[in-house]
Amino acid sequence: MSDMNRPHLGEFETQVKDGAVDLLNRIEIGDFAGAIKIIQDLSEARHKNFYNEVGYLTRSLHNAIRDFQID
Repeated sequence: MSDMNRPHLGEFETQVKDGAVDLLNRIEIGDFAGAIKIIQDLSEARHKNFYNEVGYLTRSLHNAIRDFQID
């Protein structure tokens, strides 16, 4: 299976780094509602990345089993 279908971890890492910087800035200026929103966005991104990775691994396993049966 091609890695083209694999989730891009770099995008997630960039989002986390940017989110962390934004989070610290919000906390420093006392915008706690904005900070909570960033935390929620990061949590959602983590869940999405996790499920995408599970989907990729599931498809890879399915294809490996299928290819094994063909051989």
